[in-house]
Amino acid sequence: MKILFLTPLLPFPPSGGDRIRTYHLLKYLGTRHEIWLLSFIGSPEELRYIPELERYCRNIRTVVLNGRHGFRHRLFNLFESRPYFAGKYFVSAEMTREIDSLLNAHRFDVIHTSTLAMAQYTFDRRGAVKILDGIDSVSRNYLQQWMMPTGLRNRVLSFIDWLKTVNYEPSLYSRFDRCLLVSSVDRAYLHKKHPQLPIEIATIAVDHDYYRPGFTKELPNRLVFSGDMSYVPNNDAMIFFCSRILPLIVHANPAVLLYIVGKNVSPKLATIARQKSNVVLTGFVEDYRRTIGDATVFVCPLRIGTGVKNKVLEAMAMGKAIVSTSVGAEGIPVVSGREMFIADKPDAFARAVLRLLEDADTRKEYGHWARELVVREFDMENIAPRIEAIYDQEFDKVRLSRM
Repeated sequence: MKILFLTPLLPFPPSGGDRIRTYHLLKYLGTRHEIWLLSFIGSPEELRYIPELERYCRNIRTVVLNGRHGFRHRLFNLFESRPYFAGKYFVSAEMTREIDSLLNAHRFDVIHTSTLAMAQYTFDRRGAVKILDGIDSVSRNYLQQWMMPTGLRNRVLSFIDWLKTVNYEPSLYSRFDRCLLVSSVDRAYLHKKHPQLPIEIATIAVDHDYYRPGFTKELPNRLVFSGDMSYVPNNDAMIFFCSRILPLIVHANPAVLLYIVGKNVSPKLATIARQKSNVVLTGFVEDYRRTIGDATVFVCPLRIGTGVKNKVLEAMAMGKAIVSTSVGAEGIPVVSGREMFIADKPDAFARAVLRLLEDADTRKEYGHWARELVVREFDMENIAPRIEAIYDQEFDKVRLSRM
C-alpha cells in the first residue's frame, strides 16, 4: 500500500510519546509498504535527521512550524471554537498547501494522521482510508489538569481548553474511518458519551534491545525520574514528590539522592531543588539509558496524565525496580508487588521506595518480571501487525467502493 503519514513533530530522534510511536511504526511498515512522510519541524536544523528517516520512507516533506505563542494569542483563542493547539499553534497555510499538493499528485491508499492536533488537515479528505492515531485523549488530560492543584494559571487555561476540546475531540474522531488510542482507559472515557466512535486499542512499543539491563552499574541510594519538565504532569509529579514524599524517604535514609532528568525545569521546581541537598537537576541528557541504569529505584509519582508512559516502559525494559502511582502505570498490565510497586499515597509510596532501596533481591526480581512483560506486550513486531490489519480492513471497503 501507499501510505501518507502526517505528524506534528519529526519522528526522529525518537524521544517523547508520539515521536517514539511513529518512528517504530515507520521502521516496521517501511519494509512492507511505500511510505510518504509530511511533518512539521521546529527549525531547519532538524533537517539533519532526514537521512535516518529516509531508510524507511520513499519521500519526506517538511514544514517549519511557526506556532503562535503568548498571552495575546491565548486571549484571541477565547473567541474561537477550536482549542488553542488547533486554532493557533498548529495552524499553517503552508501545511494545507503541502497536503493539497500531495493528494492532487498522488493516490494514497491510507492517510495516517498522528495526534488530534493534525486531524484538522485530513478529517474531510476523500479517496483514501483515514486513520487518526490519537495516542491518548486530549480532553481527558485537560480535565485532569483542571481538577488537580497545578497552579491557578494552568488550571484556568486547562479548564478553557477542556471546554473547547470535550466536543472538538469526538467530533473529529467521528470523521475518520478508524481511530487509535494506546490505553483502554482513554477509550472508555470517550465511549462513555460517544459509544459510536470507531476507536481501536494499539498500544505503544519500546525498543527493548536498545533499553536493556546492565547498560550501567546500579548506584546505591539513587532515585531517578525522567521527562520533559515543560509537560505539566511531569512538573507536578516532581513538585509533589519533592514536597510530600522525598522528606519521608530522606528521614529514614539521609543518603538518598533524587536525580530529575530532563529539560525545561520550571522556576518553582528549580527553587525547590536548590533548597534540598538531596535533589539533582541534570537538565537535558542525550542518552537516558545511563541515568536510568544508574538508578537503584525508578520513581514515577504522576498524579495526572493519560495514555501509556514511555518513561515507565523504558525503565521496565532496563530491568529497573519501579515505584509508580496508578496514573503512571496506566495502560500497562502490571500487578503491584510483581513487576513494580503501585502506591498513590505519599506514605505508601515512601515505604515502597525504602523497601526496594534496602532489598537488592526484590529489586532484581521486580526488574526481571518487568522486562519480561515489556518484551511480551510492548514489542512493535506484535503491535504493528494489528495496525496493519486495520489498514487492510478499511482499504477493502474503499476498494469495493471504487469498483
